[in-house]
Amino acid sequence: MYLKELNLEEKGAFYSLAQSMVAADGVFGDEEKVMMSQYLQEMNITRSEAAIMTEAAALEVFTKSPNTTKRKVFVELVSLSLCDGTMEAAENQMLVRVSKIMGFSRHLTNQLIDCVKLVTATYDKMSKLINS
Repeated sequence: MYLKELNLEEKGAFYSLAQSMVAADGVFGDEEKVMMSQYLQEMNITRSEAAIMTEAAALEVFTKSPNTTKRKVFVELVSLSLCDGTMEAAENQMLVRVSKIMGFSRHLTNQLIDCVKLVTATYDKMSKLINS
């Protein structure tokens, strides 16, 4: 949703963080594969253009980004962690690391996660109503 707004360096950093997120629980499911593909499309880059970097290097890119960019990236990572229907402990731990490095308070972190969960639940409910 927000990824097209990132500059090229941020896009590579985000894609690297997204790869870390999908690897966090050791399962690369179909939902995650679809989202990773959608991320590349939204950012209008190819996988080879997404400069893969370590989680630490990717997070370093965002330390100099505006707060709105940090929040957008975090929301996208939360969405990715929930795309298979559940946030695994390893995914939650990564989100905690990301939020700390980005300088978020615990309150803001929880608010952002709760908002994504609410939006996700609303989309799931709408989909069930439409498809039933």
